[in-house]
Amino acid sequence: MKDTDLFGRAMRDYHTGLGLHKLRVRTQVVDWEDLPVSHFFRTWDDFPELEQEAIDRCRGRVLDMGAGAGAHALELQAKGHAVTAVDNSIGAVDVMRSRGVKTATCANWQDFKDAYYDTVLLLMNGIGLSGTLQGLAEFTDKWDEWLNPDGQVLFESTDIAYVYKFPEGSNPLELEPYYGEQTYRMKYDGTEVLFPWLFADAKSLQVELQKLGWSMDILYDDGNGSFLVRSKRLKSL
Repeated sequence: MKDTDLFGRAMRDYHTGLGLHKLRVRTQVVDWEDLPVSHFFRTWDDFPELEQEAIDRCRGRVLDMGAGAGAHALELQAKGHAVTAVDNSIGAVDVMRSRGVKTATCANWQDFKDAYYDTVLLLMNGIGLSGTLQGLAEFTDKWDEWLNPDGQVLFESTDIAYVYKFPEGSNPLELEPYYGEQTYRMKYDGTEVLFPWLFADAKSLQVELQKLGWSMDILYDDGNGSFLVRSKRLKSL
């Protein structure tokens, strides 16, 4: 039976120098395209400004959720942060450990129970882990468990409205289903997996987060749909 951790196999193959296969992805609105595995092994000089800004905004003890091959965790370690890097791919976690990430854990975000972090970091459209706008309720409940009382969540989101042709005169945010709720298909070496992923626009995010008791401050906008957000618990009156 073929290992279904295709993301982990892609990370291992690249890390060990094999790199024999392409990692490919698609959604409902974007046809199959290559996702360069090297992207998960970048260093500081290769990070876009959005990611550099996020790293600089981290403080204290950091939880890097959806850490991939550990690119951001390694940079945070180098800056002196205590970092816990979490990914649901055991192959990716093995690669992180071999690259020098000191604390790397294999877990789904739903099952991760550690606490007392000052920063939760969710890069590479990390808000997408919630799957849907409705899924933000469960996701933010976990933020509440993970964070210290004055902790912050730094996350990246991407508005993919630019790839759509909406009906003339329509309001994209009123159309159903919500255009940012996508199903990712990922393929590697003959294996394919599907999973939900959220690409949320800023207005929808702000409405949902406020309802759930979280603030939203946009720290950086790259002008191409992606933006960096800092979110904190709203203080009760």
